[in-house]
Amino acid sequence: MAESEIIRLSNLARQTLAQHRESPQLAESTVSRVLDDVCALFQRQLRSAGIELRRDYRIDGQVRVSAGDLRQVFTNLVSNSIDAMEKAGRLELIVQGAGAYVEVAVVDNGCGISSEDLESIFHPFFTTKGEKGTGIGLWVVKGIIERFGGTIEVESSTNGNTGTRFNIALPAKHDDEIASSLEEDKKSA
Repeated sequence: MAESEIIRLSNLARQTLAQHRESPQLAESTVSRVLDDVCALFQRQLRSAGIELRRDYRIDGQVRVSAGDLRQVFTNLVSNSIDAMEKAGRLELIVQGAGAYVEVAVVDNGCGISSEDLESIFHPFFTTKGEKGTGIGLWVVKGIIERFGGTIEVESSTNGNTGTRFNIALPAKHDDEIASSLEEDKKSA
């Protein structure tokens, strides 16, 4: 139990300090691939909770974002969605193009977030999970997305059709950028 608590505190400290470190080297990442990796991590939990996973990848989504940071963003959002749902919920992951951006939506039909709490969910140490939450997950998520030139928005309902939708927009890596990086590689070879 003590070892588990040490690991939890270590992760908490790492996530809190990550906001103040220099950004890692940008690399090309495929959004759909990172989402699939995250889903594989939660596969057992999703199955045991009876949560249906829907993937709607309209594009693969090439972005210039550290894959590790992107994985942290999606891990946090998927974990929060699972926590918000009762048995037999539904989690939907959508990836689509929108001009110069790759848009990602993480949608659940969980309990939702109250309108009062929506104003604070991206603030450090604010949590709706009581003792179970640290209040830094969404703060870290927002910091990572903004550091790479993206945006994150949230829509939620606590009555009627309950649930939450996080919409993320990240700058897309375009074919002309790929061509220029290949040209640079040829020149340095």
